[in-house]
Amino acid sequence: MKYSIRLLFAPLALLLVLPLVGAEKNFSATPTMADETRLLVQLLENVHFKGKELEQSDLSELIPDYMKDLDSQRMFFLQSDLDLMSARFTPGLSNDLHYKGNIEAAFRIFETYLQRVTDRVAWIDEALKKDWNLSKDETFQFDRTEAKWPANPQAADALWTKRIKFELLQDLLNDKPIEKAKENISKRYARILRNLNEIEPEEIQEIYLTSLTHLYDPHTAYEPPE
Repeated sequence: MKYSIRLLFAPLALLLVLPLVGAEKNFSATPTMADETRLLVQLLENVHFKGKELEQSDLSELIPDYMKDLDSQRMFFLQSDLDLMSARFTPGLSNDLHYKGNIEAAFRIFETYLQRVTDRVAWIDEALKKDWNLSKDETFQFDRTEAKWPANPQAADALWTKRIKFELLQDLLNDKPIEKAKENISKRYARILRNLNEIEPEEIQEIYLTSLTHLYDPHTAYEPPE
């Protein structure tokens, strides 16, 4: 059974947080988002069937889990990103969520993720211009949901080299010529980056607060006011 926390002041929320047409995106929380966050924590602690207070110790996994929700295959973030973000945001999470409704962590981590993806897509486009030796006997772990993030940029490049080889071979085995295979890969990652660039602050908030509710109970999810 899945439980959803629904907030009941949708009309006001929509008026305050929907961006103006053509306006530059601002990855920061509105006062309404802060109210929603505080209310969510109150509902979890006082209305949810578990009736359990969110302790600071419970929140120690929020930053890692949120980063996993953004980067489920552990391909874009580095271990140093996790270490930095955890050290920066974890100590104040209880105060931020209970009293301030502060979700700055969500936006700063997403900005880092977006930068990592942007840089990686540029790297992929450059790499695809080269000739690829696909005869080397190598292995690639396709499902990385339980893997560690790359330790450093060099480890990330090595991982992505194997990933691109894997994708090229997939297309070649489906009788695609090498240039078509490269084109398919380039378009695939361009589309991923385009979708990320279109994300709205409310969507970032939803991912982050759902990561929070999953800490409390894996079958409970945050749903935005609309």
